[in-house]
Amino acid sequence: QDDKNAGFFQEEFDIDLENENYEKINVPDFRDGRRGRFIHDFNSNKTGIIDLDGHRCFVMPLNRKSVLPPRSLFDLIRKMWDGYYEVDTDVVRETMRVVTPAITDYKTVGYYISRECKGVPTYMLERVFTSVYKRSVDDKSATFSMFAGTGIHEYNFVNLQEVIAWEAESSP
Repeated sequence: QDDKNAGFFQEEFDIDLENENYEKINVPDFRDGRRGRFIHDFNSNKTGIIDLDGHRCFVMPLNRKSVLPPRSLFDLIRKMWDGYYEVDTDVVRETMRVVTPAITDYKTVGYYISRECKGVPTYMLERVFTSVYKRSVDDKSATFSMFAGTGIHEYNFVNLQEVIAWEAESSP
């Protein structure tokens, strides 16, 4: 990351303003995180995280308290762009665990997420509520970050290395 962009958080938005069914947020590599695309499917009440580096997807329930609906997000972005609002830079961190095996029934994740994730391993996520999680010293976690209107949300996946090992063992 070059110095002129230090301290900035860059995203690209694709917002369904007509029907308000979904929003896609492309996030380049941020801090120590990974490149990802977030899809909030308001019909299925799910959020999909596409790991652009690892070529896999993760799905969790849509948190409507932290993710603004499409029209509200668009209005906020427009007002920030025009200088009416400043970005809420509070960071909300959540610890997630990837559930194996990968899902096989894409109907449960909704149309927009299944369209983006078809053909790559797709896993459900569950929140880790304990502050203590045992892992080996060389086990690197993965962090995906996004801004969706109510601060910056960082999702730390504590067991991604286990999933990668599981995929290697499971592949023919």
